Amino acid sequence: MPNAISFKAIASEWSLVLQALEAYKVRLDSEVESIEDEDQQNEIYDELERLDSLIPDFQSQFNSNFK
Repeated sequence: MPNAISFKAIASEWSLVLQALEAYKVRLDSEVESIEDEDQQNEIYDELERLDSLIPDFQSQFNSNFK
């Protein structure tokens, strides 16, 4: 059974991953329009779609496990 310190450490790690995913999405979103290669742009749009479903799922798991 995890103690309070390891529980906080795990929660902090989850929080960092969630923040990193959100920051990555913001960065991709801001860069996608400046890319001239249509194939590369489509790849980024696909990645943004994956993040649109991944982030809420991850947030939900975080909330149910750590809040």
